[in-house]
Amino acid sequence: MSRLPPLRIESHFDRAALSLSYLVLDSGTGSAALIDPADCASRWAERLRALGGTLACQLCTRAFEGAETFGVGRLPVRVMRTPGQVPGAVSFVFGEGLPGGDALVVFVGQTLLMPDLGTAGCVAPGSDARTLFRSINRLLALPPDARLFTGRDVPPPGREPRCECTVAEQRERNIHVRNGISEEAFVALHAACNGPAAPAFVANVRSRAWAAAD
Repeated sequence: MSRLPPLRIESHFDRAALSLSYLVLDSGTGSAALIDPADCASRWAERLRALGGTLACQLCTRAFEGAETFGVGRLPVRVMRTPGQVPGAVSFVFGEGLPGGDALVVFVGQTLLMPDLGTAGCVAPGSDARTLFRSINRLLALPPDARLFTGRDVPPPGREPRCECTVAEQRERNIHVRNGISEEAFVALHAACNGPAAPAFVANVRSRAWAAAD
């Protein structure tokens, strides 16, 4: 029975940009992908050489043109279209369709943030909160143990940067897309907080979401 090959995932948090990038390595073949490397590409190239791996591809969650399914070593990858935060956004689903394998690994970019942050603002040209809500719900329809890796973190005071959580955690705890929050409530929340993106938006959304929950 096929199993998900031994999978090595390394992350890097850019504290200046508040962004996350990843190295995904199939340990069995040494084939690797970089996810959202941006200005960290040279850093990851050096790391990959140290691991003895070979770069198969660089993937960007903000836009992707290519096959809807492909492989990195023995790892099957599916491209899931998740527009909303930006029109061309995608998520990369690793390991789908392998019976008896480990939990799916999904790189979601900025479509979802950590549960205590919720989502980033829909302020880019062509972005849309309603579309984002529907994209998020396609992600949250994945198995509860699927591992979601975000492309951005804005740690509140007292919390270290995080990059990973499960579908189950998002469903239970995300401050404005958890179970029971409707599409209309989500759209209204984004409309009320529409304005500057990133930390200012997240702080505004967090305060409104907690107030609504009380």
